[in-house]
Amino acid sequence: MKKIFMICLAFGFVALNAQTQKGNWVVEGSTSLGFTTGKSTYKAGSAEADGPKTTVISFNPAAGYFVMDNLAIGAELGLASITQKEDDYKYTSSTFSIMPGATYYFTAGENIKPYLGANLGYGSQKEKLDDDTVSGGGFAWKVRGGMAFFFKESIAVNLGLSYSQMTYDYSEDGFDYKETYAPFGLTVGFSFFL
Repeated sequence: MKKIFMICLAFGFVALNAQTQKGNWVVEGSTSLGFTTGKSTYKAGSAEADGPKTTVISFNPAAGYFVMDNLAIGAELGLASITQKEDDYKYTSSTFSIMPGATYYFTAGENIKPYLGANLGYGSQKEKLDDDTVSGGGFAWKVRGGMAFFFKESIAVNLGLSYSQMTYDYSEDGFDYKETYAPFGLTVGFSFFL
């Protein structure tokens, strides 16, 4: 009986490690619903000012290919709704980003794999102010880390932290502006290893 248990345990460890082996794929989606807050910064010419408190609700589908064991290279799409509040003033904007990146998975236990990842790319923003719509785009990047908890051989729940920065250039009323969001958040998501 002990021999059978050891064989099953070894098979489970090999199956878990096989998910992040070279040649496999990972497809994931994560969200930071209501957990990400940050401060924005505005810059016009040489003047710079802190903006209002910013809340970001996002959904981030991603896919990656394991180019070597435990290292996946891929891309993440970012879809976010940004709400800004300052005193009685409140408005909402939406963003879209595409960021190539990499994720590395570490082996920590039978059903757990810690991970670290980084992405960089391009983001665009659309903002409605009263009757006007302002849009712009610019550089975006993100770092993240957390734990992947495998509850099935090829399905994991991800819990982690992320920090991102998105910078948008736009023009309004004859002035050029640069707006930067830098949210920090708690993320929850699923990963499917194929």
